[in-house]
Amino acid sequence: MKSILKVCFAVAAPVLVSLSGCASGREPLMLGEVGPAAVVPPASPQGGTLRVYSAFETGPLSPSVPENINQHTQYTISTEGGEPLRTVANRAGPWGEEPESVLLPPGHYQVEALANGNRYVKVPVLIVTGRITSVHLDNGASRDGLDAVNPADAVRLPGGQVVGWRAEPAASPGAGRN
Repeated sequence: MKSILKVCFAVAAPVLVSLSGCASGREPLMLGEVGPAAVVPPASPQGGTLRVYSAFETGPLSPSVPENINQHTQYTISTEGGEPLRTVANRAGPWGEEPESVLLPPGHYQVEALANGNRYVKVPVLIVTGRITSVHLDNGASRDGLDAVNPADAVRLPGGQVVGWRAEPAASPGAGRN
């Protein structure tokens, strides 16, 4: 019996190691550029706001507050060319359950974040002065107006989940619009 277990382990261990290597060594999935919604209340005249609803991780808020809370995972903002600018902890609200709102100068950026299903995605984003650009990777847990997205204007994951509004090709990052 022990020899059969040794043979099974010898066969299964390399397969499990190779499968775990495949999942962690993959390049993130590249999506279309996400921009601000067509009609949104103005954000800030100094720049635009980015909100990334990344996948949730669940855990206790602190050792003294043992209740489990869903919090969005951290993500990275890079220049359009891929130079890392900032890692965002992505915790706001009284319990850290809301995504952090990040004020950025107008322009094109890349966001790399964890989407539900444990897959990293790279999302180009357009930041426009006075507007909010939202990226939804939490499998629809945050609606934030997604129900009003025209299907032709949506950026989607391969499974069909709407991630955000397609950036308008003629949109000027420097000028807000209502």
